[in-house]
Amino acid sequence: MERYTRAEVKSDEVLNMLLQFILSKHITPMHTVKNLMDLRHVPDICEETVMFAELPADEVHPEPVYISYEFSTWVDTTSDPNQIKFPTRVDAITLYEHFVEYETTRVKQLSNASREDSNSGPDVLNLN
Repeated sequence: MERYTRAEVKSDEVLNMLLQFILSKHITPMHTVKNLMDLRHVPDICEETVMFAELPADEVHPEPVYISYEFSTWVDTTSDPNQIKFPTRVDAITLYEHFVEYETTRVKQLSNASREDSNSGPDVLNLN
């Protein structure tokens, strides 16, 4: 397992391409939307979340690549009160050696979730 900070991702050409791909596929989880909407009266409120994903095998990578990424999401109602946005920043990306390492980490995060968060747990993003 290798974890890369935002600064490392931004400075590395390949990791930056992965970041752009993640952002193109990222969807704000509904539990994050709900939490932020309930707390939108709090200035600069932010939610930090981890998303797990599998990059499918292709010609270059004959095996799937397993990743997770930590991200922060805010609620933005300042630009247009009728249109609420959820800006997102990826704070770190983790690459896993193999499926067992990925799945062990994902399940551990799920079992560590608080009672309030246990229905959502760590999210899994479909990157296909």
